[in-house]
Amino acid sequence: MQETLQQRETAMRAVLHKIQNKIDFGAFTLEEQRIAKECYDAGFFEGIVIQEMISGRIVAEYRHEPRLTYKGIQFISSEPKTETGSTQNHNQNDELSCHIFKTVKFGWNILWWILGAIATILTIIGGWSHIKTAVSLVISLLSS
Repeated sequence: MQETLQQRETAMRAVLHKIQNKIDFGAFTLEEQRIAKECYDAGFFEGIVIQEMISGRIVAEYRHEPRLTYKGIQFISSEPKTETGSTQNHNQNDELSCHIFKTVKFGWNILWWILGAIATILTIIGGWSHIKTAVSLVISLLSS
């Protein structure tokens, strides 16, 4: 069975919680040690230097009290992605909202362009009295 991104991130969060709770590296399973190495390479914690030997064995050297970095805290606090798509649906909603906003903004831009063109034409044709009539017409249409 192939591992999903969600499963990998869940496993990484579990290992980071163990590091945060100061569980000894020797108590980690082989898979947890590999995941801890991946987290170390990503810069999610400090205080332990983790290396992989040529033989494939993973060793840890404690330099100081292990602690999560800002990046690690952000990672364990981030919302896990779900395969059912709740995060994907959230992203689709964001994209839809952005599209609607751009459409409305485009509509307002066109409205202002049209009003500017009308004001220019009315100024050229007849002056201020025609502009006052047009503005009062627009205001009456908007208020009804």
